[in-house]
Amino acid sequence: MKRVLFLFCCIFFAYSVNAQYNNEWIDYSNTYYKFKVGANGLYRIPASTLQTAGLGTSPVEQFQLWRNGKEIPIFTSIASGVLSNADYLEFYGEQNDGKPDSKLYKNPINQQNDLWSLQTDTAAYYLTVNKKGIPLRIVSQTNDIAGNTLSPEPYFIHTFNLNTKQKLNPGYASVVGEYVYSSSYEAGEGWTSQDIMPTTPIKSLEYLYINENGPAAQLNVSVSGNAMNFRNYKVSINGNVQIESPLEYFNQDTKSASVPMGVFLKNAAEQFQISTTSGASTDRIVVSKLSLTYPRVFNFGGLSQFPFELPAAPNGNYLEIVYFTDGGVPPVLIDLTNNKKYIANTSVSGMFKFALLPSAVSRKLVLLNALPSNTYTVTNLQQRVFKNFAISVNQGDYLIISNSRLYNSSNGNPVEAYRSYRSSTSGGGYTAKVFDMDQLIDQFAFGIKGHPLAVKNFISYAKNNFAVKPKVALLIGRGILYTDYRTNEALPIVEELNLVPTFGTPGSDNQLASENFDPVSDISIGRISAINGDEVDNYLQKVKQYENVYQTLPNTVKGRSWMKNVVHAVGGSDPYLQAVIYGYMTANANVLRDTLFGGHVYSFSKNSSLSVEQISSTQLQDLFAEGINILTYFGHSSTNTLEFNIDEPAKYNNQGKYPVFLVNGCSAGNIFVYDTLRKYAGYQTLSEKYVLAKERGSIAFFASTHYGIVNYLNIFTNSF
Repeated sequence: MKRVLFLFCCIFFAYSVNAQYNNEWIDYSNTYYKFKVGANGLYRIPASTLQTAGLGTSPVEQFQLWRNGKEIPIFTSIASGVLSNADYLEFYGEQNDGKPDSKLYKNPINQQNDLWSLQTDTAAYYLTVNKKGIPLRIVSQTNDIAGNTLSPEPYFIHTFNLNTKQKLNPGYASVVGEYVYSSSYEAGEGWTSQDIMPTTPIKSLEYLYINENGPAAQLNVSVSGNAMNFRNYKVSINGNVQIESPLEYFNQDTKSASVPMGVFLKNAAEQFQISTTSGASTDRIVVSKLSLTYPRVFNFGGLSQFPFELPAAPNGNYLEIVYFTDGGVPPVLIDLTNNKKYIANTSVSGMFKFALLPSAVSRKLVLLNALPSNTYTVTNLQQRVFKNFAISVNQGDYLIISNSRLYNSSNGNPVEAYRSYRSSTSGGGYTAKVFDMDQLIDQFAFGIKGHPLAVKNFISYAKNNFAVKPKVALLIGRGILYTDYRTNEALPIVEELNLVPTFGTPGSDNQLASENFDPVSDISIGRISAINGDEVDNYLQKVKQYENVYQTLPNTVKGRSWMKNVVHAVGGSDPYLQAVIYGYMTANANVLRDTLFGGHVYSFSKNSSLSVEQISSTQLQDLFAEGINILTYFGHSSTNTLEFNIDEPAKYNNQGKYPVFLVNGCSAGNIFVYDTLRKYAGYQTLSEKYVLAKERGSIAFFASTHYGIVNYLNIFTNSF
């Protein structure tokens, strides 16, 4: 029987291109003013805020508001003219949700819940002055209770969503001794419940205020396996099983069921339970979404904000709402579909009456507590002038994507210096351009901070729209995984570690530049994982030295023989694995020694039984001093170590002769690890340490960001 061995490193998968780039809503002739919204509610922009932003003389009828590429209707305290000091703009603001994240998924159906964002709860809004069209307005309507002839609506169809925002689940995995995850956004990935095990079902008590005379309720659930087992899961309401289904391995399952009114208690809390049974006591599943759509009486449960929906009503609607917290001030009802605003009639204590105008379509509404303390005030507007990348002068074939935090060093702006060098003859003669992350986030990710679509959509836009297709994308700036960014977003340091976001978890920059789910990027892409300008400058100087050496050394044995030097280091945890890896490395050494390259391969192993030299610090120092072209390692590793102690790059005197490191090991290329010591203590991963070392170390570092399989690592190494 053939024996299969596994060594764990990263596997990269692809992500498909979007038909839309998220910048379609922008009018490049307008200036925009950005502000942030972190919670649902009524928001007011006072005249003083507009005056501070230089918009005090703009006619109120020209103000226009945008969120996630869609126009948001505004209520204005005056219909036209210039706002006085007491005037304002007002609108219903919503925090960021997961709808923009759907384009991250390889298959959008795998996003089972779009209620919560994978990146942040903070949404970006953009105010502008539009002189060309007629912006959307919310108009005050008379709440004509006296003239009403309609009976009160007995119920409305409401959807209750169980809160499953408990953990960011990594989703589908291949189990090969370890759980190996794809960088693609897979089934089961995203916000879910905690793990549900056979002994730990989820239980939740919820007051729903059900109208027993309405239609049957509809129960919907989306679950995913989180272990390599067979199991059955059940969803119960008040002890009555409504959904029961088998679920295999890491599969995702979505089920619906009609629930008769007799199941509900109606005047008490309803108990929901999700459980699993399996032959494995450690089996796990997660719930991505559980919702119940049912007829609800107009009891709003003591809340101070309540969104709901009504069907089309050619004769209008009459509503009598109870148990809503108003704080002694008549609440406001906003018809978000028809852009109308009503003030509640409070002639009956504890009841809020509304006579709504007819609507030809179903409509979304929200009832809001109108106390000033419950209204958010926008106090700061940040000017945004969008750069039109459809104009040729803003295009390039060498895309440098970076962050303004890196634009200063001891020697000036190193990012601009990098652009200048790549545009020079000695640097390749590219049309190099710098593209700032703030601009890309605003244009290609709706202003959602840290969103990978900012980079991915921009690169896709450039490939499909630039007059000359880009050849290279260089990311200058460190990134972290979206899971770490989301978990730590309240800490200021997270923005200093996530200067240019990567894609997925484990992180894959390749996927930022690929289309059609191809695991290989369409254009060359790499990253300088720097957190300050001096690190960028150090690497730029190395690049100049490295390329100058190749361009100017004499074409003689003495001048260039070091370019034939290759170091092979063989690791492994046991003799059999070492022998297999040694066989792979021997085959690759034969390729290097063949006539096309004519290399001199120095092989080392930690196992003295193999016919390979034992590496020593002195030998490595001598080789680095002479010059090494490629250093290939195959064996166990981590973010910071190899099985060989190759010491600090400062030990090696190899100025200008910087090798390419090809490291086949666990997580050696994980430059996306979240570690605050990266800033405060100068702590670096192994790859950062060698690539960013000043006049020492390596020129490039190929390595895996996660676990993987030894066979595939050899395929890559052999092809390389």
